[in-house]
Amino acid sequence: FSATFIHPFSNEKFESGKGRELGIEKKDGATMKVAIYDSPVEFSNDRVYYPSTKLAKNAAVARYIDCSMFREENKAIDLGISGIIPSPKIRLCVEEPYLAAEDGESRKVHSFDMGRK
Repeated sequence: FSATFIHPFSNEKFESGKGRELGIEKKDGATMKVAIYDSPVEFSNDRVYYPSTKLAKNAAVARYIDCSMFREENKAIDLGISGIIPSPKIRLCVEEPYLAAEDGESRKVHSFDMGRK
């Protein structure tokens, strides 16, 4: 399964990303049984596919979060404000975040980018 998160105001689309291991312990009461980084994925037609719709949807939202944080960080830098975005930067997906929707097409993950064929 693959998913696309559509931003409710801009209609920008964010496709499922490949989860990145964060090195954070699972908290008591966490409801996600398998983290997106720990899930097996398949790559086809420049998309990432997960074994369940829930994981695919979570991965699409993770991609949106990465891009949103990246954009906010860039706004802060442009305004000369420092210390707003916590360091080190945490990204949920292995794909690089991007500033504009049109940049997203050029940054899709390809299976060869992930060391897979």
